Amino acid sequence: NGLLGKAPAALKASLSADRDPLSRLQHEALETATDLPALAARLLRQVRTEGFGINVRIDGMRTLEEELRRSSDKMSLALVTLGLYIAASLLMQHSLGPQLWGVPVLALIGYVLALLFTYRLVRRSTDR
Repeated sequence: NGLLGKAPAALKASLSADRDPLSRLQHEALETATDLPALAARLLRQVRTEGFGINVRIDGMRTLEEELRRSSDKMSLALVTLGLYIAASLLMQHSLGPQLWGVPVLALIGYVLALLFTYRLVRRSTDR
């Protein structure tokens, strides 16, 4: 009888609280204040075990990461191409290795590869 006897009064109080915004705000504030110690304890426990960290989400970060990856790939290919030009020029200057029509074969291969890589770099820059 005790619980069933209190049910209509509790229902009426709950319905009247929904009609009065200030009463609803007081109820939410009281509920938050009641949960605050548990929330603080959980937060402190998490900081103690996992450390303190802040997650940051920046719009467009994926685009920036992709652009950085593409740029670093181009830079790597440009450095390899530069190395090929230098190595082929040194081979040409000293006439090292086998020759074909008076031109060192290794230098010729180096120049051909360097030209292909240069074409690839130029094509990538214009494809954007």
